[in-house]
Amino acid sequence: MSFHDNQEVQDIVQNHITKIGNLEESEIKVLMRRYKEVRQELRDRLDVMPQGTFSAQRLGAVLVQVDSALEAMKAGLLRDMNDSGNKAAILGSEHLVRELTQFNNIFSGAAQEINIDTVLVSSNTMNFLFNRYESSLNAYTADMRANLSRKISDYAIQKMSFSDIVQNLGQFFVGEQWKLMRIARTELHSVYNLSRQNTLFRAAEEDSDLKKTLFHPMDSRTASDSKQADRLDLVVDVDKPFQYTFKRRLADGTIRKEKRVFMTPPDRPNDRSVMVPYKKDWE
Repeated sequence: MSFHDNQEVQDIVQNHITKIGNLEESEIKVLMRRYKEVRQELRDRLDVMPQGTFSAQRLGAVLVQVDSALEAMKAGLLRDMNDSGNKAAILGSEHLVRELTQFNNIFSGAAQEINIDTVLVSSNTMNFLFNRYESSLNAYTADMRANLSRKISDYAIQKMSFSDIVQNLGQFFVGEQWKLMRIARTELHSVYNLSRQNTLFRAAEEDSDLKKTLFHPMDSRTASDSKQADRLDLVVDVDKPFQYTFKRRLADGTIRKEKRVFMTPPDRPNDRSVMVPYKKDWE
């Protein structure tokens, strides 16, 4: 039985996929609370402004309140995401060490001591990713600011009532929160896998036979590209990227080929696959 088809291996990896998935969802709830607090604070600020017809003269005052709310949201979300990322990084490093130990036990019957400082690895991982977190949130809030400015300008032209504007802005925030959820899932899964990769680098210093492969959770949410990659049982050197060509059939029947190249998952937003250690001796 191959490594990828071994039931014990699948159970171990699936358990870790479930744990990181649970962590991601619990941390996303924290981010959503922050998001809703800022949304409510903005609404409270707008509610105390003079009511009546919205005019161009009041446009500047509303934009100031929107900018203030978005800046507060970005700062709070960055702190929350950094805290969440630390948890994901520690979990990724610990899981990788556990897999190395358990896979060695399964295939060689011998427990191998693995001395890796998972806290140090996870800390270094987060230091590397902090700027990327900040860039993602900067782009998210900049997009929201641009969209809100356009909408508020349109409201002024339409001479909409101020109460309707407040209601519409609240609905806009609700409609935008899925983007933040996608960013959070993708970034947390990225730091989890990068921490695994960095831990594998350390392990490979002592065991040159180590390589890496991918495991993909299979359920109703699994996309066609993940299913295709799963069938390939990709295995590469620790310091090399995964590569494959995703063949997509378009609505008109034509086949589009996409070259995928990545060091660690996620390969795209909402990709739940994980990088897993591999050795030829485990086959």
